[in-house]
Amino acid sequence: MVDNKYDPPLYVFTSNDYMRCLPIWVYCFNKFWGDKKVTILGYDVPNYDFPDNIEYVSLGEQVGGPKNWSTPIRDYLMNIDFDHIQWCTEDSFLFGFNEEIYYYLTNKIKNDPKIGRVALTNDPEHSSRVVNPPKKVEYGFTTVMGMNDWELIKLKKEGSFRSSGTWSIFSRSLFFELMRPNISPWEFEGETGKKGEPHNITKHYDIPDWDIIATKGKYALRTCCGIRTSRGEQINQPLHLIPINEFPNSLRPADDEQLIKELRTKGFIDSDNRLSNDIFSKSGPFEFEETK
Repeated sequence: MVDNKYDPPLYVFTSNDYMRCLPIWVYCFNKFWGDKKVTILGYDVPNYDFPDNIEYVSLGEQVGGPKNWSTPIRDYLMNIDFDHIQWCTEDSFLFGFNEEIYYYLTNKIKNDPKIGRVALTNDPEHSSRVVNPPKKVEYGFTTVMGMNDWELIKLKKEGSFRSSGTWSIFSRSLFFELMRPNISPWEFEGETGKKGEPHNITKHYDIPDWDIIATKGKYALRTCCGIRTSRGEQINQPLHLIPINEFPNSLRPADDEQLIKELRTKGFIDSDNRLSNDIFSKSGPFEFEETK
């Protein structure tokens, strides 16, 4: 049991096209976490009710396309009082929550002003590499401390994906340093790579003054990226419901299949794992209580 439970506020960012993922996001979140208040920032107002722990805030009319993604979010959050902010996108479906690791990491960022970001998923271990390394592959992190069955890691200053749109906690200062006006979600990450060459990265800015921490081996959150496409071009295609950096027939546990069955039973997805017609029409009501 964790004694000091520092719990930064959680915001979910969505848009009119992607808000159709919200019923699945809410169901998965409440199934695996559930007792935490969440604020969703979107535009069009859904015509269904959310559970009591979920608040939906409309930012008004959506204008400007992806290039204007950051501006309404920044304008709204500049008026909110927080020291650290936790955020993710609406297609980051939660598949598991490790309370011990989560609160270990939140207390780290609370007590160390040098830490600008805590990555809560397994992305740093699997994706961070040194940019333009002298050898073919060089991991973009070092181990800070070994635990029983996981490690605390810190991303190298020259490592990739020090900023990321994956589920993370940011200090207020670094969040607004990165969430500049009139940028897209991909510009927030500040990096691009050639297709088929995941470690050939171009960095568009540096954040060397901040420590970025994560874990290796076990993680605070187990998530999937439901719309696993470039720039959301295939939202009508089957959702990618395999947790990120896990693969069928190896690390993928059977409970994922059970969760997918639950999502079908609820009418959130069809037999091909596509978003259901009800969600495409943004209609409801949806049944958010967990299927037993």
